[in-house]
Amino acid sequence: MIENILKKAAGDNSQSAMPEEGAPPFPDLKSDHSSFSVVMTVSDKGIMRARYLTTGEFSLLGPVSGVETLLFISKLKENLMFYR
Repeated sequence: MIENILKKAAGDNSQSAMPEEGAPPFPDLKSDHSSFSVVMTVSDKGIMRARYLTTGEFSLLGPVSGVETLLFISKLKENLMFYR
């Protein structure tokens, strides 16, 4: 859903991001995971990043704090404002 909102705001009709050859960007997220393209979209746009910078893990199913949620909403809003 987030991926679709960002693409619509940008007028982007391209297909979802496909993994490039080489090492995966997040070792705990396989390229065949159903959320892979969404994670790639939000990380490419700087909305979210790896939770654990030392390991590079995204921690897709990890808990999200209130502060992290507010940061996500703020960065999402900034991205949407960019396409106005």
